[in-house]
Amino acid sequence: MSKQLSPEELAKRRRINKRIMLFFFLPVLILIVVIISIPGDDAKEPQENTKKEATEKPDRSSHYDWKYSENTDNMTGKPWYYAKIQSTTFLDFEFPYKGGSEAYLHVRYKDGQNDVMLSIDPGQFMPGNNQYVRVRFDQEEPVTVGYNLPEDGSMDVIFLKQPQRIIEGIRGHRKITIEAPFYQEGRQQMEFFSDNFKWEH
Repeated sequence: MSKQLSPEELAKRRRINKRIMLFFFLPVLILIVVIISIPGDDAKEPQENTKKEATEKPDRSSHYDWKYSENTDNMTGKPWYYAKIQSTTFLDFEFPYKGGSEAYLHVRYKDGQNDVMLSIDPGQFMPGNNQYVRVRFDQEEPVTVGYNLPEDGSMDVIFLKQPQRIIEGIRGHRKITIEAPFYQEGRQQMEFFSDNFKWEH
């Protein structure tokens, strides 16, 4: 014959049972929560992609940014400053330059004045006193600028006239498009991106 428990004993037994259940099931519950909170491979992938997109430039690499250097004139002892950027456009000339030619835009401060040069490697610009280039800054109207060849007669570099005007345009714009005439190749266009251009001379 079973013994009938008093209300106090029943309440005490219920409390003991609850503690036993809590002791066994609480670790299991904690383990389940931990497993659920751990992200899988699919959850990690968007974070990695986001980091990659933030560090890479969408259109071009740092290879096409401005590069700066400084030197000293051995004759006068005065410093001169130099900035150079490569075009993102590769020009495909006919023989003997076939294979891809690279264009560069140069800014130089020497002997108290600024110069802006355009060079091609390999290739030759069109010589002549009436030759000119057209320069466009972003989406503005193109401007016509004359140029001179170097004193040594080389044809792979030209000195653009109105250098200060061009420097101001470079400083205030992101994209520069230059159209120049090349020997036996006609007029060709080159694009430069001047995001990081800094010039205090």
